[in-house]
Amino acid sequence: MCMPHASPKHVSPDKRDKKERKSLKPFNKELLKPDPDFTDERKHAYAPKKKKSFLDKLFGS
Repeated sequence: MCMPHASPKHVSPDKRDKKERKSLKPFNKELLKPDPDFTDERKHAYAPKKKKSFLDKLFGS
């Protein structure tokens, strides 16, 4: 016996287009401009460690 794979509440695309869509806010180009007063205060704390050679690891110096 075949079982349907789609859910019983499936809505066809034709009916979906007929529904009233939510109004979108108008696109504002001013929001895409960078802030002229912005200062980058991030700190880069990562410093890679020097790799030890095999002898340094072996003798612990």
